[in-house]
Amino acid sequence: MALRRGGHLFLEFRTDRDRKLPHFFQQAGRRYLDPATVVAEIEAHGGRVVHQEAGTGLAPFRTEDPHVCRIVARWDKREVSAG
Repeated sequence: MALRRGGHLFLEFRTDRDRKLPHFFQQAGRRYLDPATVVAEIEAHGGRVVHQEAGTGLAPFRTEDPHVCRIVARWDKREVSAG
């Protein structure tokens, strides 16, 4: 709903490939996402992925170098009725 009038969405998340890598913080409640699933959800809701990159070296912290995915998605401006 936030992008129903158009705009960009910037995402960064840990991928499934990060699950077995060493982690600096505990993993309680941490979720790992499949980038293809995230892209499919974006497209199913009218968005278009304009940039995607994944790998290590994108978000290192202390001894941890997680496998993350970054996505930029765009929704084109649409007319929204008042009712």
